[in-house]
Amino acid sequence: MPPNLVLPEVSQPTSDALVKVLSKNPGDRFLNYDEFRMVLESSRSQLLIQQYNQSDSPKPKAKRAGGDGEGSFTTWCFMLTLP
Repeated sequence: MPPNLVLPEVSQPTSDALVKVLSKNPGDRFLNYDEFRMVLESSRSQLLIQQYNQSDSPKPKAKRAGGDGEGSFTTWCFMLTLP
């Protein structure tokens, strides 16, 4: 039984990764730890993005480059030169 059916708070991508890593057939498992880790990190990123998009907090707005104010090209170039 997939983990997300037992614990609904487990995301679908995480559940899929756990099912794959615990597969009885070795040919169905991840080839190595790095592959498993990448899938888990991707799953976590998807979850964080979903939570961020569902939050009620205001989202930062992109600033238009140009001029001498904050967010200008000159300001960004200066910031890149700082140690």
